[in-house]
Amino acid sequence: PRLTENGDLAGGTSGCPASLQNRASTVGPLHKGRIGNGTITSSKVPLMACAQVGDVSSILSEEIGDYPQGIRLSAGMTDGPLDPNTMRIPAIATGGGFNAWGPYWKKTLQDYRNFNPIHAGACNVLFLDLSVHSFIDQNRDGLLNNGFKASSNNSFADDTVELPPALIYSGWTLNPSRISQR
Repeated sequence: PRLTENGDLAGGTSGCPASLQNRASTVGPLHKGRIGNGTITSSKVPLMACAQVGDVSSILSEEIGDYPQGIRLSAGMTDGPLDPNTMRIPAIATGGGFNAWGPYWKKTLQDYRNFNPIHAGACNVLFLDLSVHSFIDQNRDGLLNNGFKASSNNSFADDTVELPPALIYSGWTLNPSRISQR
């Protein structure tokens, strides 16, 4: 995410609202300079995965080719880093630079609920190093959990971690200077 000096999600310059789905609220395309440096290996950064059915906004408004109007499409992206307690972007009421607001963002986890274990309970994930790994939905709740505590806010059946941090990166940033500051 692209953050303001107060640690809030930045909005767009052309009137776009702040949202993890808006490019204006991100630091931009992924490139080699944001990966590596001994912090995060490319074999842990997911690029694509089998997708869940999208939300209501992913319903076709008109016919496209063989796909009729009203058909639901797959989710196009994850919902980004969220506070594990609220399942929302961190709400930060502080200034003071990274030392003040950084700890809030460091507690977030990437929301991978849009990954779908569609292959007999497994989900294939393509990583930045171009490797593909399958992850099993161990508790059969239709979701892959990377560390969230089960609650009424997130639909996880229990606290089973099916996307372990040793195999998939779930942090809020790829910026080595922000990861190493603790």
